Amino acid sequence: MRLVENFQAFNWSEARKHVDEVRNSAFQQFLHQYQQHKDREDDPFKWGDEIEGHLIKFDHEKKVARLSLRAIEVLRCLEEISKSESAGEWSEEATESMVESSPRGPFGDVFKSCLLVEENMLARRKEVLQVLNPDETYLTISVFPRFGQKDFTEPFFKPTPDKGIFMSLFVADEVLCSQNELYRSMTINAEEQRGQKLLLNVPIFQDTKTPKPFLEKFVGADDDGQSEEGALPDCIFGDCCLFGLSFCALQVTVQAPNLEDAKYLYDHLTVLSPIMMALTAAVPIFRGYLTDRDCRFQILSDAVDTRTKMEKEKPDQLGYTVIPCSRWEPVSFYLSTDHSKLNDVPIVYDEKYFDKLVNSGVDPQLARLISRSFARDPLFVSEKQLEEDETGTFNLLVVLLSTTFPTIRLKIPDAANSAFWRLEFRPMEVQFTDYENAAFSIFVVILAKIILEKKLSLLIPISKVLENVERAQKRDAVRNEKFWMKSNFQDDDSGWEELTVNEVINGKDSDHVGLVSVIRQYISENV
Repeated sequence: MRLVENFQAFNWSEARKHVDEVRNSAFQQFLHQYQQHKDREDDPFKWGDEIEGHLIKFDHEKKVARLSLRAIEVLRCLEEISKSESAGEWSEEATESMVESSPRGPFGDVFKSCLLVEENMLARRKEVLQVLNPDETYLTISVFPRFGQKDFTEPFFKPTPDKGIFMSLFVADEVLCSQNELYRSMTINAEEQRGQKLLLNVPIFQDTKTPKPFLEKFVGADDDGQSEEGALPDCIFGDCCLFGLSFCALQVTVQAPNLEDAKYLYDHLTVLSPIMMALTAAVPIFRGYLTDRDCRFQILSDAVDTRTKMEKEKPDQLGYTVIPCSRWEPVSFYLSTDHSKLNDVPIVYDEKYFDKLVNSGVDPQLARLISRSFARDPLFVSEKQLEEDETGTFNLLVVLLSTTFPTIRLKIPDAANSAFWRLEFRPMEVQFTDYENAAFSIFVVILAKIILEKKLSLLIPISKVLENVERAQKRDAVRNEKFWMKSNFQDDDSGWEELTVNEVINGKDSDHVGLVSVIRQYISENV
């Protein structure tokens, strides 16, 4: 179990005093790891999954299901299971109802491990179920439908719109995980950095019974006026980052043989992200209402957006550069190429640290990736972290990088030399069954292996990828939308065109073979 070490974190006003110190230390930590591992070769292909889920408590008499806020207690019970008997590792997440699991160790050989994935997921589910109460269960659902509705947790805590962390009309502070100092500090400091209450608006699904316009009413709900003013017509309103952070994901991490392969894989997984986002979309409900979208991406992006009102609406009037998007963002540039035809979207990064990185021998594309994180203020800073030098566990660097949330994350080698250049694939939403979660995980991993071995050519202009991300969030995008993709995955000079998800996956004709055909051919050659 990976309960976060409880550093005593600074509040926002104190953390701001250490911004330059944090960035400089994180720079030194990255440079130390980069210089140690930039020339590594032939690291084994390893991979693993992460599955998030909610603890649910049933009130059979009233026929009501609620979120069970016992995650920390359940994790303590799981910790007592003998390591030799445990199929997985367990950790807390953003809320007191969420539990995350991953295999005890990474999988190796792709074909052998593919036969073990679902079995391992089933075993992990069995482990958590055996420590629950008779009226509880563990569900891998991307969204708890009643999150934010009256009486949606057990035990019940009344929201406090006039005080506390969230000052929410719908969600009590007690829903936030109490033992994860990282999440608590990030959440509190994000609220202070934003400078105003979070205002979430999700388009409602218009059926024959939906009022037109649909208007939220907060009479008698202790609203201070911000919610009434911020709630838009025909939208479902939310006012707390946990509306996004409580969504559950399925993530896959792959270790590449070396840094160059990691960058190559990063770029190609970036192209696949919108396709997998549409395929796994599983968030059609928000605060008990049906929405006009079924993907979590934009809600989560809005939920962790720490920009002030001026930074969002009038950034050109400020005396500093603002990254024009939330901390949860799609990848906006490739690492393995600097070709302007493909990297055709301007990006914001910390130019001072970019220059320092390049002058220290880091290639420009990787330097942009790292210095982009440096352009955001750190949300989690503690005295203990500031005492570290570049040879420590580099908590400052890890936390600085992990308080931004890209669809693909490049993970640098760890301080313990137990894991090296890795890619974390983050756009997928968790599925209800282990069969589905295993299927999506295996699909991504086999494709990653083929991309590296066969050097597939999937890259299209990054502007087209971002357009695909927008399309993936539309309701029923998996069936109704078309996505920009290369017509030939093995031809660098092949152009791009619009294809349905079905055509991308299963092919269209002899000139568009589809990803499944590529996988089948690879398997036939290697098994």
